[in-house]
Amino acid sequence: MSKKITICNVNNHKFEADLILCFEVPEIDEKYIVYSFPSKGDLVTINVGNLKKKNDDNYYIEELDNEEEWNFVKKVMLQILEEDK
Repeated sequence: MSKKITICNVNNHKFEADLILCFEVPEIDEKYIVYSFPSKGDLVTINVGNLKKKNDDNYYIEELDNEEEWNFVKKVMLQILEEDK
C-alpha cells in the first residue's frame, strides 16, 4: 500500500499523490521526492522534485532544472533500488 501525500501547485491547488521515495543527499545538502499521481490505466508517470522547506515548516517541490541534476538523481535512485534487492 502506498502512502498518500498532498501536493500544492503554485496556484495553491491541492492534488493527492502517491509517495514512492524520499531521500536526502547530505554531500550536497539536498532532499528529493519521487511521487506519482493516481492512475486510471496501466501507465504511471513518475515525478521527481527537489524538496524545499518553507519558513512555516511546510515543504514545497521544486522541479529539477538541469540535466546534470536529473542524471545525478537517477543514479541515486538506481543505487537505492539495488540496495533493496
